[in-house]
Amino acid sequence: MVEQEKWEAVQQEILGFLVEFLHQIEWHYGENRAPIKHPPKFLVYGEDDGKLSYSCTIETDFGEPEEFIRCVAPTPGKLIDEVKHIIKQRFPL
Repeated sequence: MVEQEKWEAVQQEILGFLVEFLHQIEWHYGENRAPIKHPPKFLVYGEDDGKLSYSCTIETDFGEPEEFIRCVAPTPGKLIDEVKHIIKQRFPL
C-alpha cells in the first residue's frame, strides 16, 4: 500500500475508534458528556534525523484553559496503538 494511502487509512481507523468511544460515553453518561472534541488533528512531520513522526492531537472539552492530548509515534500503526492506549487509560469506562 502506498504510504499516503496507509496514513489515510490509519486516520480513518483512529476516527472510527474515537466515534465509538464517544458513543460509549453517551451510552453510559448521557448526551453532551463527551470529554473530547471531535475531530482530532493529524500531522506528519520530519525529525532532524530525517525520520517521520505521526501525530494525533485531541482537544479535551474540560473548559478553560484548553487542554490537548497529543499522541506521537514513529509509524502510523504505532500511532493507532498509542491513541487507543491513552484514551482508554485517561477515560476508563
